[in-house]
Amino acid sequence: MKKVWIVMTVACVLFMVGCKKKPSSLPPAQPRQAIADMVEEGDSQPLGEQPVLPPADQLGEKVTFELAYRSITGKEDDVTNVGGYGFGSSDENNLFINEVRKHASHNLYISRNHYLKERPLTAIEYKGQEVLHAYFDLNADWKLSADEVLSPAKVSEQFSRGGSTVFMTPDFMVNNKQGQPTPFSAVLWVHFYSKKPNVTWGPIGLYEGTTEINGKSMQLRLFPNFSSKSYTEFSRSRYSLVTIADDSKHYMRNTFSSIIVKDSTFYRMVVEEISPLAKTIKVSLIEDKSPRGKISLDIQGKEDFEYKLTSSRIRGSEDKTIYFSIGGGMNELPVGNYNISYGSFQYGKEIEGQGTYNTSFRNVPAFAVKTDEEATIPIGQPTVNIQAVELNKRYHGDKKYKTEFPEGTDIYIDAAFVGMADETYSSFRQWVKKEHYNTYEDMKARIKIADGKGNEIANEELEYG
Repeated sequence: MKKVWIVMTVACVLFMVGCKKKPSSLPPAQPRQAIADMVEEGDSQPLGEQPVLPPADQLGEKVTFELAYRSITGKEDDVTNVGGYGFGSSDENNLFINEVRKHASHNLYISRNHYLKERPLTAIEYKGQEVLHAYFDLNADWKLSADEVLSPAKVSEQFSRGGSTVFMTPDFMVNNKQGQPTPFSAVLWVHFYSKKPNVTWGPIGLYEGTTEINGKSMQLRLFPNFSSKSYTEFSRSRYSLVTIADDSKHYMRNTFSSIIVKDSTFYRMVVEEISPLAKTIKVSLIEDKSPRGKISLDIQGKEDFEYKLTSSRIRGSEDKTIYFSIGGGMNELPVGNYNISYGSFQYGKEIEGQGTYNTSFRNVPAFAVKTDEEATIPIGQPTVNIQAVELNKRYHGDKKYKTEFPEGTDIYIDAAFVGMADETYSSFRQWVKKEHYNTYEDMKARIKIADGKGNEIANEELEYG
């Protein structure tokens, strides 16, 4: 068997067609709450949870990024891979929505957003299949002013996500998870699946800055976790670190972590300063020269086969600030305690060409990486665990799987592939050669169901999802 090492602005609306009231009935733009009133003296925030660094003699060169806040523009040359969140609609009213109803002339769809607790309801005005305005409570005072009536934004075709009507808020201040003021902005994609619109939300604020690392000009960007509204929350916020020459709007976002890997070099990520009034953050990268150990996966099956690990996401099993990804060519990690939250590998009688397979796995239990030692982790030999629950209880937190149901009950069948280390597998795929290209295709499972007398009542392939 081949052993492989893990690698691990917006324009204000001053005229609305068919308004019940004249535009002058809308109050002028209201002053935003002064940021200085919300920020501690000296414009500096507590940094939150910080990792414990190795001793100074195990750290190398330090570089510091001075990052400035801005909003994503939605244009062709800007970031496009913005996450989307659906929160559904609401039948509720509040003082802000009541104000909107006095001024809107057409149908209103009320969109919720429980991540923006100070602005929980936003109104979308539409006529037929035409989206007219979005009413967003920018200063969270529950009153409607002219700058809170948003018009559709002009964005790139890719950013519009299939022709959705797009609204982009001006910058505003939110309180993050720790109750600290934080610059923020949001995008709303409005689309129709039926006669009523639906709204998908995304955060579009980011911090960015450049500095030089090993002779290369590098750009660091920080993206917020929408739920916590934090740009520097370890294991939840996101970042990208790219060479300026190679920068692309399609870059990969990584989980914000106290240990990161760039060009096969480990760094410690440290938040030095957060200044909401100046809208700046300072983040340093310090080369990690701490002792190393090795790990490898021993992937087992019913018969011998070759395998090649392609990627792994490594988490700290004790230090929860650690969450980084490594590729298949790395065989060392800084000393510490970790687990693998996600990984993927190729396998088969041969690795390349027709007949090769690919799968992904999750949740390999904790292991220790010790100085100049190798930790070998056996996984594999998955068995299938079939469970069933009433379809209408599929998403209940207290659902109970059963083996018997009354006749006519709609049931949801959950097939879990569990390995010897309690890791779970999904998306088994086979390498297939097409006429003009090669690709991986999902391998479908077949399910057979029999009644109490052994009579077959179902025999069909299952779809993924």
